[in-house]
Amino acid sequence: MEAPLKTVAYKLADGKRITLNVAFEVAELLAQSDSDIRLQRQQDERYLIYTGCIDEMEEAAMAVPQEDIADLLVRMDSHNQLHAALEKLPNALHRRVFMHYFLDMDYLMIACEEGVGVKIVARSVELAILFLRESLDT
Repeated sequence: MEAPLKTVAYKLADGKRITLNVAFEVAELLAQSDSDIRLQRQQDERYLIYTGCIDEMEEAAMAVPQEDIADLLVRMDSHNQLHAALEKLPNALHRRVFMHYFLDMDYLMIACEEGVGVKIVARSVELAILFLRESLDT
């Protein structure tokens, strides 16, 4: 007795369609092969998109004018002034500014961490900013 056959249809590169009668095992292998090919194409497309993005990022980085030494020194001086002003803040204000701006914590998170009210934290950060502005303006 002959094994049952399954009809498989394919589209050729020239656009013509053909049908084949194959054993079920062969049909399963062909289906798996088609699935593998589709998966590989998807991975190839993702890779090409990824490498295209990397190329665009590299081009954008090259387009940014390089900082000269004078600009770097000015920026470093500003950074040093800010750091010195932060060090002059009372401990609670310094800690809350650090948590908010450097650890990206919102006022509620800081309040929970310190066991105080949200308004106290908000006011502390506001006072710290005012103090820093005054310190950096002089």
